[in-house]
Amino acid sequence: MQIAIFSDVHDNLVNLDKFLQWCKNIKVDQLIFCGDLTSAQTLQYLAERWKDPLFLVWGNACQQDQVKTAADKVKNFTHFGWQASFIIGDKRVGVVHFPDLAEKMAESGEFDFVFYGHTHKPWQKKKAEAMLLNPGTLAGLYSKATFALWDTATNNFTLKLVEKIQ
Repeated sequence: MQIAIFSDVHDNLVNLDKFLQWCKNIKVDQLIFCGDLTSAQTLQYLAERWKDPLFLVWGNACQQDQVKTAADKVKNFTHFGWQASFIIGDKRVGVVHFPDLAEKMAESGEFDFVFYGHTHKPWQKKKAEAMLLNPGTLAGLYSKATFALWDTATNNFTLKLVEKIQ
């Protein structure tokens, strides 16, 4: 299975559209979002263009109640609030927006992978037994626009630059 992990859209619909089109073209099965869509309108835009599963958490720059209300209306979206915990295949996955909380989740020993956002900088490191991964910022704020692709068959992660995808 191919899963795209992204964060920090900050209402950049141009990059969101490029990302979603690329995901459809390579047949990504699912999306994991690490926070900061920003508005309910961006969530609605995403819902109109993505019909497969999407797991998402809040970030610090979002209209939380409006985004949650909008997400709850989309049957293929699962909104976890501030942090998520779920299983994909045999891997225990945690998702949160903030790096300090991601570190604590990784140190807990409860997860194989912990995905987070907020810093806008892609990062990957091993912490305790968990792999911590930040896919960067899809918006391209303070860093180039990036996201990550997870091949669950091999557990390999690839960082993708939005400017290089077709």
